[in-house]
Amino acid sequence: MEKAFLQSKSSIEGKSNPHEHFMRAQEAWNEIYGQAIAAKRNWRALCFVLALVLLAAIAGLTWQGSQSKVIPYVVVLDKAGQELNIGIAAKSSTSDTKIVKKELGSFIKKNRLVSVDRQLMHQNIKWTYAHLLTSTPAYKKINAYFKENNPFELINKKTRIVDQISSILPVTDNTWAIEWQETQRNTSDGEIIEIAKYKAILTVLKKDPETPEQWNHNPFGIWVVDFEWEKKS
Repeated sequence: MEKAFLQSKSSIEGKSNPHEHFMRAQEAWNEIYGQAIAAKRNWRALCFVLALVLLAAIAGLTWQGSQSKVIPYVVVLDKAGQELNIGIAAKSSTSDTKIVKKELGSFIKKNRLVSVDRQLMHQNIKWTYAHLLTSTPAYKKINAYFKENNPFELINKKTRIVDQISSILPVTDNTWAIEWQETQRNTSDGEIIEIAKYKAILTVLKKDPETPEQWNHNPFGIWVVDFEWEKKS
């Protein structure tokens, strides 16, 4: 009887604990499937990173493809047509204040000049019209001005030169105020007829030139679209 009891007790103690079986099964699950889940998560993150890199590369190629492939060159020739220098044209911004001031100062000087050098006046008039657009008020005003003040007729009486531009100041982004002094002389003896001061308001438009003549005379694409000038009291 005692022997049978001891055998039964030994048999019960030899049986495994059910909770221990569950823990071992969970460990086995985590070891096998947990690694698979982690690997899947890593691959998903890698694919996301690769997708971002691909989109960035496509965007870069698209931007590069949209850029102009034309490289402008400047060739400097002497009077005999011989090449003096050649190089890539530097890209300038028409918003540069110094460039705008230079062009507007030249516009005033070339329009107001009356010189016995007819060729020079022809060049100035050609330069002036290369800075005007035909559909603007400035174009019509210049036509009327030259009609009433034909410089080729004025030189029979007097010459005129802008000898000092005192200020060129921005009023707005596209409108500028200019003041200058000019001297008129008698053509026959060179005596001074008048020294007067003037002021003007000029409105400009920034637009790339289109024709070869415009590129030659107005490479910065600064157009005078309207103006008013008068003598200062």
